[in-house]
This record gives sequence, structure tokens and C-alpha cells, in this order.
Amino acid sequence: MGTGFERGDKVVTTPPKREALRAAPMRGRFHVGFDGWSGRCASRADPRAECLGRASSASRLLLLLLTLLRDCAAFSAEEAALYTQVVGSRYTKSSPPQTADNKTEVFIQLEVTFVGDIRVGELGGFQLHAWVSLLWRDSRVNVELLRQLGHRIMPEFLARSVWRPGVVFEGVGEVTRWDEPDVFVREDDFLLSRQRAVFQVLCLGQRDNFILGVTVCSLAVKLLHDADSLASLVWIGNETASPLRGQYESVVVHADVRPLVYTLVKVEPVQCDDASAVGSAPAIAADFHFSKVTWSFLLSTYVPSTMVVVVSWIAFWVDAGAAASRVTLGVACLLMLVAQVGHNRIASPHATQLQPGDVWFFVSAVAVFCSLLEFVLAHGSHRDKARAQGVGAAASAVAEPRYRVYRKPPTMNTLTIMCDAASQTERSYRAYRANELDVLARVIFPIAFMLVASIYFLWYAASY
Repeated sequence: MGTGFERGDKVVTTPPKREALRAAPMRGRFHVGFDGWSGRCASRADPRAECLGRASSASRLLLLLLTLLRDCAAFSAEEAALYTQVVGSRYTKSSPPQTADNKTEVFIQLEVTFVGDIRVGELGGFQLHAWVSLLWRDSRVNVELLRQLGHRIMPEFLARSVWRPGVVFEGVGEVTRWDEPDVFVREDDFLLSRQRAVFQVLCLGQRDNFILGVTVCSLAVKLLHDADSLASLVWIGNETASPLRGQYESVVVHADVRPLVYTLVKVEPVQCDDASAVGSAPAIAADFHFSKVTWSFLLSTYVPSTMVVVVSWIAFWVDAGAAASRVTLGVACLLMLVAQVGHNRIASPHATQLQPGDVWFFVSAVAVFCSLLEFVLAHGSHRDKARAQGVGAAASAVAEPRYRVYRKPPTMNTLTIMCDAASQTERSYRAYRANELDVLARVIFPIAFMLVASIYFLWYAASY
């Protein structure tokens, strides 16, 4: 079977080793290729690797000839003749097929069958079940003869003898299972290799849209190739580079994938144009867009913070003199917002940049803090009112003005006016001012909060 080698966060898929063919010797099977001995001798488990490493060039050539003669003697004449007609004796499996401009083009399609094992606390990874289809043309292989002979699937001994592309999946953890790929012969002279893969995708470079509850995880795929060839891996549905565009989609999702917390919205193919390292080919990527369940996401994020802000507005209907009640209410609302921010950070511990969720909680905290500032102004006016009332109780002549007119008996020709207290204009104005601040806050704060929230949602939703 084919194998997947784990190298850090990369998984390299290689064609099956030749040891698998020789594990169960059968008559009528053969495999030709000068890279067969080198593959076996690369393993230290083969005792012949010791002598082959120390042997001279002539001895090495003699060993290869003896091996070929021994293998060919074990195969039937029909298969040997078919190999000669289809592949030929000069075919080199290690060299990729090239066009006139020294290019090697491999087209890929990803068929997603199931997505599971999603980490609930943070979308740190998920298990992907998919079919990976690779298409390429090899002018050195007589595909027309295979079709005439009725071979829609290339015989196993031929499939092991031709060049097949190898791909690397970056950001992939443990590989659960790799199935043996078959090589299909198509009517359009393309060779098709299909392989079912089950592996763990790690969301290392994820991009979040906190407003819509969308998390994007990228799965990068690269093609293994020689340094002197211009190899390229192209999505099969690419609008410019693929000759099969319009016939097939680059990424196919066969079922409506709806895990418990996340829903797979779409898988978007991305064609990268630049190579990341010297000698490496440009990579392609598949962006998996996961969205949280709408109602649970709203209930756990936006509804609690909005309710905290609305509760802080209740203070506008409380008497300005009840300082303890209004301060306790405002501080409690601030602490609840701080707790929600901490919960949000625990859910996304690897997010170092400013996220839209942080902006939302900051706006909510500013709204609650402004309600506390309004209480400070209203309570200051209330204290001035209380102070004025205290002074009036000590000096009624100043606090409570009363104007009385006394008329003396008719025998007297004078009019007496007595002022009992000063005007109440200033005290009445202060009481009106304290009440006016709360009345205005009841209208201004909700309107301002809804306006800022609308700008917030429109801005980040449009940027997504």
C-alpha cells in the first residue's frame, strides 16, 4: 500500500514501495526500473545494501543486470510484451513527463465526504475524509493501446512502473489511513489516480470573522518534483490554466456537513502563484469555511453583552440620590463584561491580533462606562439641590421667599411689603437640571448604541 510519512506538520505521500510486491512472490508479475535496487538498498534492513554501497560501478551494474534477468524470467511473455508496447525499455520512472516547454502539469480535485472530530473549544483542527484525484498526461505511455485492449484500469505491474505524481499536504497531523490508489485510463489521454485519505488537518494559520462566527482553515498542497523541471499543481476547475475547466469542480462536498458546533459552509480552492522556498513549486490551498451554529453563537456572544448594556440603562430611571444603587449597578455591569472578555480569550488563546469580538466588547464597555459618567453629573446636581435645601432650613429668609402685603387701617396712608425669604429660582433650576440629564440619557444612550452597533456590523460584515 501507499504510505504517508509524517515530517513535522507535513505528510508526504509516496507511491508504494517495491517491497510490497516482493512480499508475496507470484508467477507472471514483474517490475522493471533501475530505481528498484536503489529503493531497496536505501533501507538498512536489506543486507545487500552493505555490499551495494561498497561495490564499484561495474559490480553495481552487474548486480542490476542479474536482478533484471531474475525478475524477467519469472514473468509471463504476455505481460512482458505488453510492458514493451505500452511503456518501452527506455522509460524512466523517476523522470516526470514534460511538455515541449519543459513543464509538468498535474491537475487535482478534492472530494470531501466527511468532516468530523472538530475541537469544540477552539477550532484547532478537524478530521477530513476525502478523495484526492490527480490527473496528468504522459506522452511516453501508449494510452491508446491500453484503451484498445480494454484496460480502463491500468494493470498493477504497469501502474507500478510509470511515473505518478506525489503530493505533500502541509499543516496535516496524524494520517489515519491511506488506501491503495488505482491508475485509470481516460478517453482524453489523461491518467487518473484516485486515493482516499483520512487525516487530521491542523488550523495553524486560521482566519476568523467573529461577527459571522466564521473560521477559515487552509489546507496547503504541494507537488513533489525534480529541481530542474517546471512542475505545477493546478486545480482541475481553474478558469485559466486547466483544460478541464467547466467540466469538473475543483472541490466537491458530497454531503451537508453539520457537526455539533460548526457547520462546513464551503470549501474554496485557492491557486498560489509564488513558491515559498528555493526549488519548491507553487502551492495550492483549500480554504475550509466553518460557521458556528447561528442561534447558539448569538446567544453565547452578542446577546449577553447587549443585555448587560441594556441593564446599565435602568439606572437612568433610578433616583439620582440613590448613589449606592446606581454605582453598584454600573460596576456589576462592567465586571460582567470583563468576565465575557476573559471567556472569549480562553476560547481563542492563540489569537494575538485585535479581533472583531474585542472591538464589540470594547464598545459595550464604553457604553456602560458612559452611563456611570452620566450618573456622576446627575448626582452632582442632586447634591447641590440637597445643599441648597439644607441652607434654606437654617435661614428661611433665604431659602423660602414669601412676599406679603399688609394694609394698615384706613387712618394710615402707607403700604407695607415684607419679604420673608429669597427667591427659589436657583434651587428650582438645579432640581430641573438633575432630572433633565436622566431624561436625555434615556433617549440618547439607546440611539447612540444602536448607531455604533450598526456601523460595527456593516463594517466587519462588508470586510469579510
